[in-house]
Amino acid sequence: MAGFASRPGFAASVVAAVILMDLTAARLALSADRDHVYLLGKTEIGAVCLFKQRFGLPCPTCGMTRSVVLTLHGKAGTAWQLNPGGPIAVLTTLYLSGAMLAMAFFQRAGRDSAAGKTRRRIRFSTVTLGVALAAAVLFHWASELLAATGR
Repeated sequence: MAGFASRPGFAASVVAAVILMDLTAARLALSADRDHVYLLGKTEIGAVCLFKQRFGLPCPTCGMTRSVVLTLHGKAGTAWQLNPGGPIAVLTTLYLSGAMLAMAFFQRAGRDSAAGKTRRRIRFSTVTLGVALAAAVLFHWASELLAATGR
């Protein structure tokens, strides 16, 4: 088994597969509407935002779980309204999983220069998409704070 696990591209393939399976499991097990997230369509997940409970204001990630679940169910418009970080996070995760699979393919094919280019693209994309996600969440939070304080 050690020989198989040490093959080029094996780790990237496994990580990408696990991430995609996690997204699929979340899609199958969770559903959401604008106000709640449900497990297996019946049981409401009653998460409480401690920040909002303590300070009376929404936190930067308020609505993120509902937003991600709605995005996974193809309701990106509603998800974007709840928290734009949800659709960005899902798209980023899908993109990076695909990029890791491409890198694994190039490594297995012995095309180290292509794998190196893909690795550099993944690094650049990770930073770019991370900045976009942070900017979207912070902008959304700022607008929610302004609305909550009546300004």
